[in-house]
Amino acid sequence: MFPLTFVVAFICEWFIVGRVAMMLVPKFLKEKDPIFKKILITALFFVTGMATLMSLYGALITDGYTSNLFSTWIKNISLNFPMAYFLQVAIAGPFIRFIFNKVCSVKVESK
Repeated sequence: MFPLTFVVAFICEWFIVGRVAMMLVPKFLKEKDPIFKKILITALFFVTGMATLMSLYGALITDGYTSNLFSTWIKNISLNFPMAYFLQVAIAGPFIRFIFNKVCSVKVESK
C-alpha cells in the first residue's frame, strides 16, 4: 500500500498542489517580508493542499466510496492539518533548509 500512497502523494504534490501554491504564494507575500513570514505562508499553502488531498485519499482507502466518505474526510483533515503544519514548520522545513544550505551553498569571494 505504501508504494501506491507515495505515487499518489507525489502526483498530488507535483502536478496539483505545487503549481497552485506557487501561483498563490507571491500574491500573499511582498519581497521585503521577513523570511519567517515567507516560510509560514508557503508552508500553509502546501500543507493545506496536501492535507486536504491526502486526507481524501486516506478516507477513500479506509472507508471506500460510502455515505461516510465526507465525514471521514473532514475528520481526517482536522487531525492531519495541524500535525502536518507543525511538523513542516518546526521539523521538516528547518531540517531540509539546513541540508540544502550545506549541500548547495555557494561561496562568493570578494575581490
